[in-house]
Amino acid sequence: MKKVLILTSEKEFLKEFKLDNVDVRIADIVPDRTDDTDLIVLYRFTSHVDKLLKGNSVIRCHESLLPSFNTDTPIKDAFISGVKVTGVTVHWVENNDLTGKIIAQYPVIIDNYTHYEQLVSEIENLSKRLLPIVIKSIVTDTVFDIVDLLYENKPNSCGNGCGSCKNCHKQ
Repeated sequence: MKKVLILTSEKEFLKEFKLDNVDVRIADIVPDRTDDTDLIVLYRFTSHVDKLLKGNSVIRCHESLLPSFNTDTPIKDAFISGVKVTGVTVHWVENNDLTGKIIAQYPVIIDNYTHYEQLVSEIENLSKRLLPIVIKSIVTDTVFDIVDLLYENKPNSCGNGCGSCKNCHKQ
């Protein structure tokens, strides 16, 4: 069984985070040992990253469309700046300044009627949906389809997910 460690200052936010056949641990401090961990995930966590980079695969979920708003308050910064598109980025962490190759990004539109609290909620919900898809694809060494983010059941040739047309489709 693969082992994933999620480091976050928002343990409540990810308390129900589960993946089949993956041992997911959630912590708000860096444990003494990480050598038995297959993947380390950072979500709203930036301290002691240098310790984690030694021999570990580390990814980070950042609440902006990187490289824009690579700050500690990306949602607020995007909202105040007046941009019309922000989103969520999941990327590899390759050095202490928390940068690396982008794995996945998904946009969120900010229209003229969007309130800040709505934007925060939408970004958080998107993070909750995108992060498990990316983690699963990494630990199972598979490619994910961004359609997985949009639909609980992938649409088939009839345009519906399996089950909606009396199980006539096999996945």
